[in-house]
Amino acid sequence: MLRTFYKNGVGLFKGWSLSTWKAEMDTGNRKKKKVRDLLVALLEDKEIQEELVDTPNTHTTLVTCTIRCIRKELRQLQFQRGPFNTWTPDMEFKDVDLENAAKFVQQHGPLLFQLIEGISAPNREERSRDPHGGRTVIVASIFLLGFARNSANGFARLLGLHLQALGVKRRVLSFLHGLGLIDSYTTLNTKKLGLADRSKEGPINSANPSSANNLQETD
Repeated sequence: MLRTFYKNGVGLFKGWSLSTWKAEMDTGNRKKKKVRDLLVALLEDKEIQEELVDTPNTHTTLVTCTIRCIRKELRQLQFQRGPFNTWTPDMEFKDVDLENAAKFVQQHGPLLFQLIEGISAPNREERSRDPHGGRTVIVASIFLLGFARNSANGFARLLGLHLQALGVKRRVLSFLHGLGLIDSYTTLNTKKLGLADRSKEGPINSANPSSANNLQETD
């Protein structure tokens, strides 16, 4: 009898705990939704927006929140199959489409896209100076190369290898690396050697320098 009572008691307690937990979750979700709706309504108000802009004490908090949002989007861009994935020897620079790459950023990193477009918008009302999305792609690539150098380096490495193939000197490549645009000269040279070896076994990748036999550059 005691055993039956114990089993029933445990069963009732589990059921009560689960229902209580669900009720608390529902209550929590409703509270979160109310807070979210209120926050959106406040931030959409023009007067409040002006106050936020004119109140320096809020700027650090706003920037911190924006950084967190953008880093979340960078993670999305990192793992989505697209122009910023991990570089592989099969990638070719001729396949780079700046317009589509910019649309990719807009789709998977809308806040980052809006930030780049908004900050770089011309002062005067005129047509955009970046009709093909090159600015968006290069800024996104710089952020991603810093965020995940080993797994979001596709565009940056293709650009570096392409410039090296065109005969750009080491000091210029090193300067561009310092700006965060491309990989280091050492990394590019290592990949260049690997591409030269691959070209002996199959078709030459378009990112492979035309001077593959001359593996060392002069300053």
